Amino acid sequence: MNIYMFPALNGDCILVEYVDSRYILIDGGYEDTYKTFLLFSAMRYPILAKLTILSNS
Repeated sequence: MNIYMFPALNGDCILVEYVDSRYILIDGGYEDTYKTFLLFSAMRYPILAKLTILSNS
């Protein structure tokens, strides 16, 4: 299991890889978090482009 934490201004953006190529994204943060950290991760790990995102905003 790998856990990646990225700054998201009001808290942290947490990406959990629980088995190879299987991820859970917890609190994706703001647009800047996506552009600065998650977009780079999606290019590095193409499977992230297939995320289902749920939001309460």
